[in-house]
Amino acid sequence: MSKKIDLLVPVYNGRPYFEALLSDIKKSEHHFARIIFYDDASQDGSAEYLSGRGLEVICGKENQGQAFARKALLAAASAEYVHFHDMDDPLFESFFDRLAPQLQPSQIGVGRFVADFDRYSIEHHLPPSLDQGILSLEDAYHYFIHLNSVIFPREELLAVGGFRPELRIHEDRFLFFCLANAKIHWQVCKEALARQWCHPKNTSSTMGERRIGVNWIRYFELAFELVPAGDLGFLFRDALRISQDLLYAGELDMAKRGFALCDRLGAKNFPELTPKTRWFTEQFGFYRAYHSRRIYGAGLGLVRALTNR
Repeated sequence: MSKKIDLLVPVYNGRPYFEALLSDIKKSEHHFARIIFYDDASQDGSAEYLSGRGLEVICGKENQGQAFARKALLAAASAEYVHFHDMDDPLFESFFDRLAPQLQPSQIGVGRFVADFDRYSIEHHLPPSLDQGILSLEDAYHYFIHLNSVIFPREELLAVGGFRPELRIHEDRFLFFCLANAKIHWQVCKEALARQWCHPKNTSSTMGERRIGVNWIRYFELAFELVPAGDLGFLFRDALRISQDLLYAGELDMAKRGFALCDRLGAKNFPELTPKTRWFTEQFGFYRAYHSRRIYGAGLGLVRALTNR
């Protein structure tokens, strides 16, 4: 097979993982036209370690997150296809042996994906719509597809804008949302297996629930830039729930932005709302309705506390 895949690896403080990763890469390097690392301002000498072994490294001046790193890697790539791989995950020669020969022009290739935890593994099922060679918007939102299990046509990624640096996490999920919106075709090879190692230093494990909620609101706002509100009913309940969580956590600005998205669909589309809440929301908007309820609840709690003294 001709070398037409660029391997793209974002790196941050990756020294503990390099020995295993570089060993895996050596076994599979015949599949790659180029192997490019982006060092996101590591503090452990990662860039120097990789450069000292003759590897191609782009050095970031300040830490800006995986989305920024992946966007820079995509801009640097030149092959027809690209594969993004996390620095701490195994890279299997068999994955490329089985999926690469099936790649078709302008189609995305995807295999099976397993997440390994300390004591157990979870196999993530592919979105049902991929059986038809497409990815629906709803499936792109509800199903997690790990980048380790995908080979992309580079031009198709560039056409949809690549990764969004304003997302500190979920930038990969949003990329699939964009690809689904562009109706790009997929080639599925369930014999091609990829793995993710889940450990305490994973980005999503270190962000904290409140920051993840803030990130989801940004995700929803980007989705609304692409798709009419009426077509996104499947994510509105999550937008309402996360906005409420942010409101009660004191993230008033992001809560207001989340509730504004819900207003675009309208309270009548939330059957779980009580009649009083629906009427108040239709009159004054989601943010005022829930903020007023929050203040009322706090006041009622204070009165009860004073009364029970």
